[in-house]
Amino acid sequence: MLGQKSETGSETVGAKLAGAIEVLAALETEQADLALAAVQRQFGAAEKLTAHRAKVAAAKTAVEELQAAQVRAQELERMGASARVIELRNSDVDDLLVGISAIDCCEGCSANECVIGPGVGRCCHPNKGGLPVAFTNDETLRRFQQAARAEIVALERGDVDDEDDSEEEIA
Repeated sequence: MLGQKSETGSETVGAKLAGAIEVLAALETEQADLALAAVQRQFGAAEKLTAHRAKVAAAKTAVEELQAAQVRAQELERMGASARVIELRNSDVDDLLVGISAIDCCEGCSANECVIGPGVGRCCHPNKGGLPVAFTNDETLRRFQQAARAEIVALERGDVDDEDDSEEEIA
């Protein structure tokens, strides 16, 4: 699910928030100009300033709401990512390594997620940088990394992990 989206919820809200902040800044600049005109007692400036204050208040409310929405979207993304990390960490490593080769990532990998490094935030393919040092004390990630290396070595040697091999050995 995470790999299917090109933009996350918090990124979408963040873009809207940035736009709302720009609008608010423009309105506040305009409010300063109207305040100056009112102080200089220009005709109609006081009425325009009063009407403009409502626009500024609405823009401030929009910014506050978008900030709250962004925080919530980030919380939801963390919760979803945490659930996915837990799911991957509890998976059978052989199922995760399907499709891995010396140069290709596993079939389950995407630009947003590495199945042999769940939660790391980048590709952990042994031949593409491997497991970052900060994660080497994690037993599960080390086990995934060792299994990935072993699978690549087996593929390079020509070892095949098919059920047919076990039948040939018995016969």
